[in-house]
Amino acid sequence: MSQHRIVFFTLLGLGTVPLASASVVLPEPAGTMMNSSLPADIIPVSMDDTSHHSSLMELPSMEESSTGKYLSVNDAILLALRNNPNVFSAQLTRIMDKYNLEIAHNAFQPHYSLNFNQTYQNNQRSIYEVSPTVSLDTTMGTSFSVNNTNDMSGDQQTNLNVSQHLLKGFGAVNNVNYLNALDNEKTAKLSYQSSITNVVMSVVTDYRSLVSAELNLIIDQKNLKATQKATEDDALRFKAGKLAKSELIQQQATLASAKLSYQSQLNSVQTTYQSFLSQLGVSPWAQFTVDKSVSLPEVKLPSLEQCIQLAFKNNVDYQREVIELEETRRSVLTAKNNMKWTLDANLQQELETTEGTSGSPVVVSDVSASDPVLSLSMSIPIDNLQDQSSLIQAKIAYREAKENLEQSKRDLMIQVQKQYQAVLYDQQQIPIGEQSVKLEKMSLENVQLKFKFGKATALDVSTIQTSYVESQSSLVSYRISLLNDLMELDNTLGRVLNQWGISLRY
Repeated sequence: MSQHRIVFFTLLGLGTVPLASASVVLPEPAGTMMNSSLPADIIPVSMDDTSHHSSLMELPSMEESSTGKYLSVNDAILLALRNNPNVFSAQLTRIMDKYNLEIAHNAFQPHYSLNFNQTYQNNQRSIYEVSPTVSLDTTMGTSFSVNNTNDMSGDQQTNLNVSQHLLKGFGAVNNVNYLNALDNEKTAKLSYQSSITNVVMSVVTDYRSLVSAELNLIIDQKNLKATQKATEDDALRFKAGKLAKSELIQQQATLASAKLSYQSQLNSVQTTYQSFLSQLGVSPWAQFTVDKSVSLPEVKLPSLEQCIQLAFKNNVDYQREVIELEETRRSVLTAKNNMKWTLDANLQQELETTEGTSGSPVVVSDVSASDPVLSLSMSIPIDNLQDQSSLIQAKIAYREAKENLEQSKRDLMIQVQKQYQAVLYDQQQIPIGEQSVKLEKMSLENVQLKFKFGKATALDVSTIQTSYVESQSSLVSYRISLLNDLMELDNTLGRVLNQWGISLRY
């Protein structure tokens, strides 16, 4: 399977080599979902439309029409991932996060340094010194250091220094910063995933809002045309003396209401369209035509228990709290370590000493090495209230984190149950809404026929016509609501990107 990859590089003044990169990989679409259409006189239906579970496609190379290029929801996501500034910001943040982890890895690696000194004295030759040093810290609290000092005149000295923490600073506490850095990296990846997910959800929601607004505009437009035709017919009947003036006035009021509704919906479409363009990160003058068919996926939900377990495993906010609990536990370990006595062993060994005289060539007069020197140092804190306070605060923070995690676990279970039930409710609403539209249409046709023969009033026609329009709008709302509630459930389960076929390279 071929893949489309969006890769952002950031250069920090080091030639043309990128320091780090992150990317969003978009597989090609794997297929289409089943389409469930509305009556043809309400919503145009396309059986070729892909659902929200299909993967992202390349931008179509279609000829521009008077209303702009065709833009599917998949194309909209791809545009947003290319142009939305939040995506670019998330990419840059990942670069910094990677280097924070590199710093943590480097803590237990050998460190090298090279120092140069020059000393000026009156009436004497300047003294130059070169001092290379190698140091290494271990996870057990041991520090090694080897230093060589050479004054460029024949004198040089090589020293070895080894220190070991025996109480405070010994053992696992040395890994705290490193483990915290690993957890910070996990949190950073979760934040990156959350940022991309939010962009995808926002653009999909805005796309569907635009589709809903345009469908309602079509409904209002058809209603306006029908009302105008009915008003013209009633005016002719009034002139012929077959309709009371009050009936004509009622019909004219209905027409005015239909015009107002149409203008209001037209303004709503324009406002929603501008919000949609903002999410795409394109020019506010860009022109696109969205797919006004509403394709529903064949919903096959896991069991409620499976959804809850998926949420515990993948929910971003819950995983952050799990990581936070572990970090607060290590804070207690650090606070306890600070309360310990300090007992350090230090070994100093002069490995080599060379004495020479200035001039050329250098004459070595003596080479010697001293005996190793072992020393112990101890420090006993007495009434260290600051460290005691830090320990108490760390323990309290740990207990609060445990309680917060338990509460988050309960809240997450409730949230999954609510969203699960919302999807089931939406599925039940749609067939009822479709049946309601059919019945309202039949009622409108019947009352119009009665009105034609004087068996119903214009108010009766207006009332049922309004009810018919509302049932059409409600059906659009039910279908969009199902798609959005499915996406919200997927977000809680941490699988929005998977459902859209998007993979992240961290």
